[in-house]
Amino acid sequence: MINFEWYRTFVAVYRTESMSAAAQERQLTQPAVSQQMQALERELGASLFIRSPRKVVPTEAGKELYVSIAEAVDRLERTSKRHHPEHGPTLRLGAPYTYFHERCIRGVAGAPWRVRIDFGLTKDLLASLKNGELDIVIATQRLSDEGVQYIPLYEEQFALYLSPTWTIPQTSDLRRIHDWLVTLPWIAYGSELPIIRRYWQCIFGKRPGIRPKAIVPDLRCILQLVEQGAGVSVLPTYLCRSAEDAKRIQALQISDRIVSNQLWVVCRRKEVHDEFIRSAVDVLLATAHE
Repeated sequence: MINFEWYRTFVAVYRTESMSAAAQERQLTQPAVSQQMQALERELGASLFIRSPRKVVPTEAGKELYVSIAEAVDRLERTSKRHHPEHGPTLRLGAPYTYFHERCIRGVAGAPWRVRIDFGLTKDLLASLKNGELDIVIATQRLSDEGVQYIPLYEEQFALYLSPTWTIPQTSDLRRIHDWLVTLPWIAYGSELPIIRRYWQCIFGKRPGIRPKAIVPDLRCILQLVEQGAGVSVLPTYLCRSAEDAKRIQALQISDRIVSNQLWVVCRRKEVHDEFIRSAVDVLLATAHE
């Protein structure tokens, strides 16, 4: 008969990729963890992990088992922890680094639960959510409805920023402004110009024909480079408000069109009414309107 504790240990090994790390997390000895995994493999009649000197790698059988049980194990873990307030549940949250840093820290810091944050791209974070490795994701795009619930969080707006020492052509002719912009040194978040491309399509109705001077996958670093006159970029207005007020940067107003992007709070559809998940979603929604 399979012991539920074996499943808890299996999930810990799967996520930490280490018998020793799982032992520490589960407050067991490493031999005890190994024994539990061996017992589980005997009961299931399948090898779950490939052991190597540096880490353990799940087999196909291990991956299938994880997908099958992770959500149930997490739900039981949360239920168990609610009966032990001194420990409290842990929210596993995935989010874009800049948005979390600028808008979520204060709300999350004051929440009555522990939190573990994973930063990354939306597609990777959503994959972790579906696999049961995260509880909630703040997503910058809506990729799929399968098994997950999207809740509107915040509509971020973008503007084109440059150093106040630069002279802007005094013209309302979009073609002349466009031709001037393509000659400037651009700083992009990624090689595919994800934010700049959205802005360009909205303002000029076509893809940007520019080659960035620098690619920097950190919006706060891009802001600092713009402040120092290293180049121009398109950035979220919430990130740039203080620098603009202090006149360290200036926004280029080309047209009345608003360039924006919807952010979402995403959780598994089965857990949308879970008390703990709902309370965490409410905290994130509150931070978006502060």
